[in-house]
Amino acid sequence: MDDIEDLQERMASVLIGICTEDFSELLDLTSLLNAKGVRYLILGPGERVAAHLDCLIIHKGTGLPLLFGGPAPLVTMDRDPLVTIDRALAASWGLERASMLIIGVDPGSRPGVAYWLDGRLVAVHRSSSTEDLLQNVLAR
Repeated sequence: MDDIEDLQERMASVLIGICTEDFSELLDLTSLLNAKGVRYLILGPGERVAAHLDCLIIHKGTGLPLLFGGPAPLVTMDRDPLVTIDRALAASWGLERASMLIIGVDPGSRPGVAYWLDGRLVAVHRSSSTEDLLQNVLAR
């Protein structure tokens, strides 16, 4: 449980920027970020941003905001918003180029999966079926 509590604390301390002109993508991302307790800023292309961002999620082909709070790792949106958020969180913690991925699977009645990058828990997900769980793992 210590790993999960540490993960929740780390998620609460992150500030992620989101730059997209696609409202549907924005809604999907912000809903998931709210559920995880992750802070975020919604940004427009060319917008001036003074806050320090831990990561910037962008839609491919979207112009970048001007970051005056220093550079931030960039994550391009995946078609799966959960994958995008997992990648953004890992990048926020400096793990965008991790050397080792460990996947733990709980095959119970509500299957679950946990991901560790370089020995650090970065994501935990529950699925409604083993097929959904497999798709979650394959999407990573």
